[in-house]
Amino acid sequence: PARHRDIPNKSGCYPGTRVDILADLFAWAKDPNAPGVYWLSGMAGTGKTSIAISFIRLLHRHGLLGGWFFCSRGGNHDERDVKAIIPTISDLLAAVSPAFRQAKAAALDSEPVIDLDDQFRVLVCNPVKSTFQSEDDIPLVIVLDALDECTEAEATRDLLHTVLKYVPDLRIKVFATSRPEQYIRDAFRTKYPKVLRLHDVDVDIVRGDVELYLHSRLTGLALTRGLSSSGEKWPPSDQLSALAERAGRLFIYASTAVAYISQRDAQDRLRRLTSGGKPSIKAIEPIDAIYNFILSEAFLRLE
Repeated sequence: PARHRDIPNKSGCYPGTRVDILADLFAWAKDPNAPGVYWLSGMAGTGKTSIAISFIRLLHRHGLLGGWFFCSRGGNHDERDVKAIIPTISDLLAAVSPAFRQAKAAALDSEPVIDLDDQFRVLVCNPVKSTFQSEDDIPLVIVLDALDECTEAEATRDLLHTVLKYVPDLRIKVFATSRPEQYIRDAFRTKYPKVLRLHDVDVDIVRGDVELYLHSRLTGLALTRGLSSSGEKWPPSDQLSALAERAGRLFIYASTAVAYISQRDAQDRLRRLTSGGKPSIKAIEPIDAIYNFILSEAFLRLE
């Protein structure tokens, strides 16, 4: 498999969280009869990239990682260019398999590459067919994260149509994540991949993961700074529950709250962050609320 030092240095899921989702993903990866494409859909802040990172590391440990690509609208040109995805994946597969590398070189010498369909057929499809032939081998998995972050929606849709066209007949699988943008949903409707929508995950499971994350991080902070005194443990259970309630399904809320609380007077910041009224039931508003709160605090200190 690809060398571990080459795997992106990004934060995965917090230990002990997303256990069921990662187990389901690993079971899909190992099942030769499972669909060749798995789409993880979720709104901003629900932890899709963290799941992708943890899944990549899990695949790597078991020798099932074929390659990855992390799209980013705020990254460099290649990270937001859908046309960079297939060459990158092909290069990573070539690093995994010398036989693939030779087959790829032969394919490039014999066939022109004009559009995305040509790219995938020449750089991935044909070399995979001539290299990974044994039915006894578990297919390698390609991970494509945040496809909605690519700047060309039409080209992204074309890429997905191409992946769905060829992958079912190949000895590789593709795991893709994105927000549920209409053009991506339309692309996946043409075939029937395995789909997990993060907003469909049982709210009690997500709440348990968020509480575990908050409890572990804040109790660790308490030990570091000596915040528990006179027999009273910190954080108080009512404040911890209130913070988890405000986070809802949004891991970005929980991680942002921990970062904010950790910066200065943790006890005061946690108390003020959890002393507001009943949080909105709208999923996106907790993110807006916490960013507004933090920015307002910052501007209060400016003259």
